[in-house]
Amino acid sequence: MTPPNLLSEANALRAVAEANRPSIILDFDGTLSEIVPTPDAAVIHPRAAAALSRAVESYALVAILSGRAVRDIAGRVAPHVATGRVTYVGNHGAEFIDGADGRLRVLSEPPEGIPRILEHLRSATCDIPGMVYEDKRFSASVHFRGASNPDDAERRLRRALDDARAAVRGLEELRWFWGRMILEIRPRAAVNKGDAIAALAERHRLDAVIFIGDDTTDTDGMRRLPTLDGVKAIGVAVLSEETPPELLEVAQYTVDGVEEVADALEELVARRLVTSPPASPSSR
Repeated sequence: MTPPNLLSEANALRAVAEANRPSIILDFDGTLSEIVPTPDAAVIHPRAAAALSRAVESYALVAILSGRAVRDIAGRVAPHVATGRVTYVGNHGAEFIDGADGRLRVLSEPPEGIPRILEHLRSATCDIPGMVYEDKRFSASVHFRGASNPDDAERRLRRALDDARAAVRGLEELRWFWGRMILEIRPRAAVNKGDAIAALAERHRLDAVIFIGDDTTDTDGMRRLPTLDGVKAIGVAVLSEETPPELLEVAQYTVDGVEEVADALEELVARRLVTSPPASPSSR
């Protein structure tokens, strides 16, 4: 069953916007940017960028939480947002660029198995034209949307992963997830988007969080929201033809595509009653 549309739920929007220290946390690909054939082609939706520029003036935290490397995501958003006060979280939570001071913080060491598994997958799939292999140091992604036959590319990747159990040293330290025509590979002991949201809530002493995402790895964030002590937390799934069923199981609300993400951001900005910048709390 599909959760209700966020834009028709005034009480949910009001609960976030009228909190003392509210926050907006968003995924990037498929949420702030349309899904495109290759990751390098992704750009932030212009209305969403304009809304984020206004949101940082009255929300305690505005953060972009992505599987991309943190400098990649910052480079795609910062030029289009009129302030440097957005916090960027990359590699599903392994690295941060804090909006308050611009410093890069790394929470774990890069796993040795990442380059090995990528080399194995590239070789085993014969480096199919149109596929993109990303080594993001703390994680890796294989994008097969651009392959001439994405279904065949996925089948080859799944076979290559099965073969990797015997062929790749250090594979036991890794785990993988299938998303929207993407294979995500991360360390087993790595933080996930839920851990990242919990850390942000504590660091910024948030009392309200709205998290918007569209893909499999966003389920970690949605599942963590109800556990945040003393925080009004709302999870929103971005609908598409490829929305993972497991995301709909844990989201409370939905929006219909990237256009409605921009609508929701504009509504959250408009509903924010306190327009002066919130006081910066001391970090814990």
